[in-house]
Amino acid sequence: MSVHNKSSVQGNAVLVLLMGMCAILLTALMVVGFLYYKKQSVTQQSTGGESQLYLDYSSLLEEMKEKRKLLTEKETILEEQDKRIKKLEAELQSARQNLEVFQKEVSKNLKVVESQEQKNLRKLAKMYGLMEADKAAPIIAGLDDDTVVQILMMMKERQAANLLATFSAINGENKKRAALLSARMRTLTFAPPETEEN
Repeated sequence: MSVHNKSSVQGNAVLVLLMGMCAILLTALMVVGFLYYKKQSVTQQSTGGESQLYLDYSSLLEEMKEKRKLLTEKETILEEQDKRIKKLEAELQSARQNLEVFQKEVSKNLKVVESQEQKNLRKLAKMYGLMEADKAAPIIAGLDDDTVVQILMMMKERQAANLLATFSAINGENKKRAALLSARMRTLTFAPPETEEN
């Protein structure tokens, strides 16, 4: 059940409850008033206090009017709260829709960026494959491990092997790094290198 439905059901239940209580109260007051009037009527006939009965009945009517006024005020407050809840729900729904549109746009843009990044990595792999290994290895050494692994995976096997061998021969630190890169390459899968583009 939605927030709107719950609030409407709760608001309606409170309203019905208040109206029921008012009806019971009015009925009880009328019965009490009638009984009181009858009793006073009998008493007045014997004592002649008709004006006192009129005052008591008038105060009872004033009290009933006051209670009716309070009930009307409470109904008005409930209606205003219901309107505010509906307005907030509409704003929430609008914000939800805007968020969904934004998420779709971000997802679309992310796919475009990822696609472009893959194209760029393929171009880099192609470029490094065309370079001599001793010239490409120092450049590769300056790249982060993720990029190096992706480039090596996109190169032809012979080119990647030459480049990795030259890379590891630069110094002892690169030798350890080449071993780690090889271990990472073992667990990854990439699409084969694309054919030459015009």
